[in-house]
Amino acid sequence: MSDPIQEFILIHAPHLASDVSEDTPLFEEGLLDSLGLMKLVAFLERKYQLIVPEEQITPESFRDFHSIRNLLQSLTNAK
Repeated sequence: MSDPIQEFILIHAPHLASDVSEDTPLFEEGLLDSLGLMKLVAFLERKYQLIVPEEQITPESFRDFHSIRNLLQSLTNAK
């Protein structure tokens, strides 16, 4: 797998790795919880050298891989 976001989540929830797709709801499927979300935010900030504003750290912004990529794109464009 070459997607760093999917790799990060699947490393932290390997028991749930089967049938994960671009639109799998990460919270509903147990792939992310509040602590996992904060770890993911820290990972994204380090990996992509950006800051995720607190008001954008919401379940909607991190609902699935597509939502996360949209968030990253908007933050990158705002640089």
